Amino acid sequence: MSYLKWKRLCKTCGIRYAEIDNIGVHACRFHSGPLNRDGPGRWHPEGCWDCCGKSPYPYLSNGRRNPRYASKFVDGCTGMDHSALQTCFTASDNLQEKDWPVELCEQLSTDILKLREGNINIMHKGLRINRLGEFYVQRFAVDEAMLRAKHRFDGNKQMTTEIFYEKNGEQKSVVMDKDATVGDFLVQIGANNIKRGDVTVVEKNKKLLELDPNIVYSIYD
Repeated sequence: MSYLKWKRLCKTCGIRYAEIDNIGVHACRFHSGPLNRDGPGRWHPEGCWDCCGKSPYPYLSNGRRNPRYASKFVDGCTGMDHSALQTCFTASDNLQEKDWPVELCEQLSTDILKLREGNINIMHKGLRINRLGEFYVQRFAVDEAMLRAKHRFDGNKQMTTEIFYEKNGEQKSVVMDKDATVGDFLVQIGANNIKRGDVTVVEKNKKLLELDPNIVYSIYD
């Protein structure tokens, strides 16, 4: 029997799995950000993971239930593959197409055909193709981890947005709460007005979540 079909015990969640059904599926979870042990982090207070705002501690020091505790986030908030050896993966763990055993090639063949046809609705979420047309498998959700590093999340809900703008000929961006207003944004960057193309956005009470995150706005005084 192929070693890819051997039953293993996941070091993170304790589930039994076989690599042939596991590689690239991202059926396990890990925390892509640090646990704030000695003080607040960038987004969340002490005692919480900075990537999702949840806490591993069900009770507070006063004995009351911790409102930031959620059992579904104890093992993690970001997708990764099960592993009997490690509790997280990095880019160095990517599996290149040239190194795939025959059994894995067969397992991935359906999703490979989908990607070649432009269909991204695939089971193996970690399957990727590079600029040379070569396939590889990411063992964890890289895009999700990067998003959580940039933005504040409450569990799986993204609470911030990134606004791109051009000021004095230089393109920049700022990450702010979605509930912040255009006025708050202008104060943050030290400007008075914002334009989208030739249209002036004068509603300074408009929420940032109403702005298009794919547009580079123009800033002027």
